[in-house]
Amino acid sequence: MIEKILLIASREFRATALTPAFIIGLVFFPLTVVISGVAAGVFSVFGAETEPMRGTIAVLDTSDGQVVADGLELNYHPENQQSLYENAQRSADLAKQRAFGDREIPEFLAPAFERAVFGLLQARPPAEVTIERLAPEVDLEGQKSRVDGGELIALVVASEASVDAGGLTELAAGEAGAGEPSLVPVDERTIEAVSDLGEGEYLLVRRDDMKQLDLDEIRSTIERAVRNKRYERVGIEPLLLRRVNRLPLNDRTTVVAAAGVEEQRNEVLVQLLPVGFAVLLLFSAVLGGNYLLLGTLEEKSSRAMEVMLSCVSTRQLMVGKLIGQGAVGLLMVVVYLSVGILAAWGSGVLQQIPLGMLPWLVLYFLMAYAFLGSIMLAVGSAVTEIREAQALFAPVTASMILPVLMMAPVLQDPDSLLSRVFSHIPPGTPFVMVARLSQPAHEVPIWELVTTTAVGAFGVWVALSAAAKIFRVGVLMYGKPPSLIGLIKMLRYD
Repeated sequence: MIEKILLIASREFRATALTPAFIIGLVFFPLTVVISGVAAGVFSVFGAETEPMRGTIAVLDTSDGQVVADGLELNYHPENQQSLYENAQRSADLAKQRAFGDREIPEFLAPAFERAVFGLLQARPPAEVTIERLAPEVDLEGQKSRVDGGELIALVVASEASVDAGGLTELAAGEAGAGEPSLVPVDERTIEAVSDLGEGEYLLVRRDDMKQLDLDEIRSTIERAVRNKRYERVGIEPLLLRRVNRLPLNDRTTVVAAAGVEEQRNEVLVQLLPVGFAVLLLFSAVLGGNYLLLGTLEEKSSRAMEVMLSCVSTRQLMVGKLIGQGAVGLLMVVVYLSVGILAAWGSGVLQQIPLGMLPWLVLYFLMAYAFLGSIMLAVGSAVTEIREAQALFAPVTASMILPVLMMAPVLQDPDSLLSRVFSHIPPGTPFVMVARLSQPAHEVPIWELVTTTAVGAFGVWVALSAAAKIFRVGVLMYGKPPSLIGLIKMLRYD
């Protein structure tokens, strides 16, 4: 009996894992990540240089002191644009020094490297923009026609309501206001007069083909000018405020372990680990179960199933299939874990990965795979086409969505009552427990490891028992596929 089961398992493993398609798919994901990173770097380095903004912006500003017009004029003044460009060049030089040290960067790479840094900084060569101030009595519809005809880059209309927004007087007097006044652009709105603008609004008329970088720069310039004026009106010096906000404040978190040893910890990595392990578990279990479904459908539709059942029992066939495809899923777990550990070792963060939970990861993978695989196997044995299986996927879909819904509260507080309850509810047990075990700040008690393993094993036994009954009846059924209620009725058969 055992020899037949192992023979079937070996056949299933070889039929799936030793095919060129599987091997390509196995390395495709990590290879895609690496290639995407390299390609992004290459395209950013050797990409075309961003063109500067050129043209005229017409501004109708009736605010006190023409705040918006002054701000745009100051930003696009040639000297200011040249200063911004030189600051970007200094940043590029600093990045080059950090990347290459005292070594000289190859001459053919220097311009491309600078463009890459400029792209990250969203910096461009100095803009060649002229600000045209409009009189209050100007025909706005005519100015919009100039935008549509390409004569103007954009048309900006602002009023005193754009700056004051109705709350600055109370703030300046020390009264409780409703918060900082907002500033909202109203694109392409048809207006007859500036007075139609609401509080905290300004009108921006532009063409559809305006570059996003140009649009972002115009908006940020207007917002900066208006907010600076608002600060001044309530007695805050804008320059001093910006300098205070730019003062560095970076944490160097040191974690004191139970043994009194201090270590530096990558908090981002700590937050990503539980999600990464849970995704790996779900991906491998679902993919292994999918191979079971497709393989069973293929063998049943080609009548190869009848030939195999003349040599082995339905129970032996089912167990052999589960073991074989489980080995395929386990191979994926080992490969991806190895790639992740090598990447962590190369990045110097290996010590922050809880390697002690890896055996539990394997155990919980087998638990998750056995549950999902048994459902897939039962569905595959009861139908003859993949479209028929889609109508019976409700349990499979629910079992996959439920662990995802559980992740958020578990990550927030892995020691909460809710997390502990979720840990004892199959089929979410393996996913919740992996998320809890992979958090270094949380230690799962031994008794919970024992009880969740027992509960998960019981859930697997129930799923396998139900799948065995459906498989024994459905594997030789042809014709009209059963409904979900029909599958449940099969559980009554002895």
